[in-house]
Amino acid sequence: MTIIESVIHDEYDRNLRMQEAYRQEIAQLPRGSITRKVVNGKTYHYWMYREAGKVVNKYISSKDNDIDDLIRQVQKRRQLESLVRKLKKEQREMERYMKVSGNG
Repeated sequence: MTIIESVIHDEYDRNLRMQEAYRQEIAQLPRGSITRKVVNGKTYHYWMYREAGKVVNKYISSKDNDIDDLIRQVQKRRQLESLVRKLKKEQREMERYMKVSGNG
């Protein structure tokens, strides 16, 4: 095995570990999005997500929840999902290389 092949195998293993770590973190974060609606000058927040194929809208009371914290969590989930997509793309590229080089 050449040095380059060794590096690619190490990077491939690291990539898989990162994907798994991100997936575990994603599973702990809320899915969906937060929307704001203004009615008669008052702002109302709703948490929208899919459940069993249907869109669910839940009103978020500013008294009961920290809306900004929920928004940050949803944004973090999106960022992590984007990172996982990028890692999967890199994984496919490394798999192609390993297949071509005969060391996959």
